Amino acid sequence: MLDEQDIKEVLFKYVRGIDRIDDDLARTCFHPGATVNLGAFRGPIEDLLAFGATQLQAKGKDVLEYEICSHPMFQNYIEFADDDLARCESYMMSISRRWVKGQVINAVGVGRLIDRFERKDGAWKIMERTMVMDQYFEVPPETFDLTYAGDSANRGKLGPDDPLYSIVPELYRK
Repeated sequence: MLDEQDIKEVLFKYVRGIDRIDDDLARTCFHPGATVNLGAFRGPIEDLLAFGATQLQAKGKDVLEYEICSHPMFQNYIEFADDDLARCESYMMSISRRWVKGQVINAVGVGRLIDRFERKDGAWKIMERTMVMDQYFEVPPETFDLTYAGDSANRGKLGPDDPLYSIVPELYRK
């Protein structure tokens, strides 16, 4: 049970890292040399993090620009091949608002992350990841609006300005 909990902690840490644009946190979830296959992107995790940072920081340019993203995770099924090797299938959703060539696109994807976890030096981390997209759809901007909550709503933000970092700020890693 402790191994399962360690693996789930890695999964949740990765999602926080990606959603808050904390590449250092996301990087801690992978062993050196780990690879990812997201369909549109296949290669080393380092290249994915570099690509993501470039896209998320492309403000004001006529390219893909994320305004917000969220990756809720659902059930995880973990199978152990031996004491140091496991496969984990995690159901997830990807919700994003991004700008492409001046147009707002609200996208929702539902799929699975299939991970090869290896324990090295006592730490469970991802060595190989494949994302399987089971469903994807785009939602018109007018139906994906948070203005109903009013100006006083606490809204999620990319990076360290997210409300997460103001609660127990001593936990924030610089």
